[in-house]
Amino acid sequence: MSGFLKAKQTQFLGYAVVYGAIVLGVLGAANFLAQRHNKSWDLTANKRFSLSDQTV
Repeated sequence: MSGFLKAKQTQFLGYAVVYGAIVLGVLGAANFLAQRHNKSWDLTANKRFSLSDQTV
């Protein structure tokens, strides 16, 4: 069993699982923050999709 845990393939698999979990955690945190702080900007030149002053 000790030889199995020291094999290069096992170490590579372990690192891949850890890095995958980190990536999923970062993406999950980013998604949580994006849902919580929902912002949108109108970047069109003539502000076509912005609310008028009267509406605001």
